[in-house]
Amino acid sequence: MNFMFRISIPFLLFFFSLNMASAAVVNVADHGVDPMQATPVVRAIVDSVDANTTIVFPKGVYHFHTEGAALQFCAITNNDNGIKYTPFPLIGKKGIVIEGNGSTFVFHGRIIPFMLERSQDITLRGFTVNWEYPFHLEGEVISVDESSKSFRIKVLDGFHYSVQDGVLNIVGEGWSVPAGQNIFWNRQTRAPYYNTQTFNLPPLSIRAREVSPGVVEITSKSSKKLPPVGAIYVDKGRHLENRLSPAIRIYACRDINLTDLTILHAGAMGVIGERSENISVIGMKITAAPGRHVSTTADATHFANCKGKIVIRDCSFAHMLDDATNVHGVYLKVIRVEGRTVYAEPIHPHQYGYNFAEKGDKVGFTDNRTLSQVGTATVVEAERIHDRYYRFEFDREVAGVLEPGFGIDNLSWSASLDFVNNRVLENRARSILISTPGKVLVEDNYFSSMMMAIRISGDVNFWYESGPVQDVTIRNNVFEDCNYGGGKFAALIQIDPQIESQYLDPEKPYHRNITIENNRIKSFDSPILYACS
Repeated sequence: MNFMFRISIPFLLFFFSLNMASAAVVNVADHGVDPMQATPVVRAIVDSVDANTTIVFPKGVYHFHTEGAALQFCAITNNDNGIKYTPFPLIGKKGIVIEGNGSTFVFHGRIIPFMLERSQDITLRGFTVNWEYPFHLEGEVISVDESSKSFRIKVLDGFHYSVQDGVLNIVGEGWSVPAGQNIFWNRQTRAPYYNTQTFNLPPLSIRAREVSPGVVEITSKSSKKLPPVGAIYVDKGRHLENRLSPAIRIYACRDINLTDLTILHAGAMGVIGERSENISVIGMKITAAPGRHVSTTADATHFANCKGKIVIRDCSFAHMLDDATNVHGVYLKVIRVEGRTVYAEPIHPHQYGYNFAEKGDKVGFTDNRTLSQVGTATVVEAERIHDRYYRFEFDREVAGVLEPGFGIDNLSWSASLDFVNNRVLENRARSILISTPGKVLVEDNYFSSMMMAIRISGDVNFWYESGPVQDVTIRNNVFEDCNYGGGKFAALIQIDPQIESQYLDPEKPYHRNITIENNRIKSFDSPILYACS
């Protein structure tokens, strides 16, 4: 009751002083915002403003907690589903600008700072996103014992942990997750170690004990090679438990502009866009905060089944634990076919509950062995029976065309991409992944990632990410020292749809019309180009 009374005061002040149907500017300072707990007032303002309104933050540091935040269940592709809190519920809005004026927004707990859904013409501009407690753990290796397959780390300042029954846990505000996916970072280069994959520990093999406060001994009998003293052990927790808090979620929106933003951290992706049209990311900087080595614990940006144009320009993406961007569609796996009706399921667990298609969408049918498209149809009715089972009725008979195991992908929702004048460096994984039939321009960028700089793939057997490319230009870029992380064969530019060799058909290529010209390549060892189908 006391809590409800506390958060109701900003609401009352807001409605008493701001009956704002026609106001164009709302200054949060005029409505009693508490910089140490800004959520209640900011949420009230966001909930209540009409269209074509700018919400202004005087420059400062604002803290946002889950108390007083909006709350809803979200199924977010390539992230972990669940109940999500947000202080900025930009849902069903039009013409809203969030103007930060150089402010820093510090978030607390498992929260999604910006939730954009079914909105149009939204601009986020001029602020920095960070978290008080990071969603990963960092510790410097201070000693190594080959005989016991163990090493000790000194946990860096600002990171929180516990050890219980031999399990190392990453601890945050109101949550903890067992240690799991890990990598070793070079403190001098602020990037993954050269051949870092030789040091990675199988997540389920990790055992831990606390030697003294802040010092933890980690043992893994399955480790291939122990890390060097001075390396930074980075752990983001167990798979399917460590992608809960992307910074910006964009779903079913149109004309979204992210301008001059800095993201120092997120417990998943920096930006995730789904089933949205026309997204611009201009002048964004993603980098690790001082005292940390990792920025976002997954991709900097990621776009699934978007359409129109995605523009990423004049940005710098560094220190992520995954790619700078991935633009793709989604394949569902066909389970049963009955006349015009198809039952299908998402296979990758990060696609469960995904809004794959709606009435009127055109879909393609793909043979999972050859990746050849065998037909198309239009959705007449779509039903998500539950998060892993879907029913579609099409405008024509599909029995005899589709077979169990085939993939279906949404042809109506595929974007073009301009990735221009960006820097990608010092991150785990690739620079960019492209799986979209729209027109793609990759120009005037700098790439220096642990894995491939550019990957153009597609498969109906593992990631289930669709999108045979039809028009890609890669020019005037600099590629420097990519693929330094070790691991299996890869080229700087890797074009590798996942087709088993016995099904390759030179008369039926999966990708087409890729132009690579006038790039500067500074490579120590790696193949430059691999291309298949």
